[in-house]
Amino acid sequence: MEIYLIFFLFWFKNSIFDKKWTILKLEEILDLTGGSIDVFSDVLDTFLDYIDEFPLNVINCLEKIIKNQVGTNGYLLFETKYEPLLAGLLRSEDQEAKDKTRNLINFLGSRDLHYFRDLLN
Repeated sequence: MEIYLIFFLFWFKNSIFDKKWTILKLEEILDLTGGSIDVFSDVLDTFLDYIDEFPLNVINCLEKIIKNQVGTNGYLLFETKYEPLLAGLLRSEDQEAKDKTRNLINFLGSRDLHYFRDLLN
């Protein structure tokens, strides 16, 4: 399954398909993998292309990825890639996405991972 996931993540970044359909498929994949992805892929950077149109889908994906990393490793890899995403989500007009983003940042704080607490000010 891992090889298929790698190809899917490459496809996600280069998809020629409808963006809504594409992000929904990524959410499904993350559900199947428990939020596990190849963090070296460009998936995190690609989320920047989706924040404005699909903030709720982006935070749903990030929540799965981050909670998997923290649960598996006890820390967050590549936290600098997450900061612009979380900051963008906090600026979103989608209140539910903003609330979920705040909750995710607070979740990290509850694990003594205070990478993003300054974003809440």
